[in-house]
Amino acid sequence: DHRGTRRNIAGLMVTMGYSRRVYLEFALTADIYGFSTCLINALYYFGGITDAFLTDHMKTVVLGGSTTQGWDLNSHTSDLAKYLGISIKLAPVRRPQTKGKVERGIRYAKDNFWPARTFTNLADLNEQALSWCRQTDTRVHNGLGETPLEAFANESPYLRAKNLFLEDTHRIVAFKDGWGHVITL
Repeated sequence: DHRGTRRNIAGLMVTMGYSRRVYLEFALTADIYGFSTCLINALYYFGGITDAFLTDHMKTVVLGGSTTQGWDLNSHTSDLAKYLGISIKLAPVRRPQTKGKVERGIRYAKDNFWPARTFTNLADLNEQALSWCRQTDTRVHNGLGETPLEAFANESPYLRAKNLFLEDTHRIVAFKDGWGHVITL
């Protein structure tokens, strides 16, 4: 941080199901505010809203429950999903192959984004992450035989309009007090 203290930071990687386009963003906390901010920014990055969101059982999404009794979703995430018109699909517990595209993407980020990475602050790290996402969009993906950006041309017509909050030139940053701060890109 600005005092030179080392701290852990949370990250959210969102991967589009067909094209494998990725969005990576970091936040100071792994709470609902960091999660929802990163998710909304990801939707803006992709230019629209998907119908479903496949996720694991992180506390920002699931508070408890079981497959037999049903899951208790975090009310903030549930409300956001309802507002956006996204259904939340939970990956089965201890079955990483269900969301293998995401798991491989995270490993790819750890191997290709993080090594020898230096940054001055969170904004600098996120700018580097965004630049890295744009670079990965243009590399030929072995599983697709084309770049994620080329494959996205077939996926993007299925996204719903993104004009939910702000114009394209803005990014939302949420704070714990519930107020949003708008940053011009």
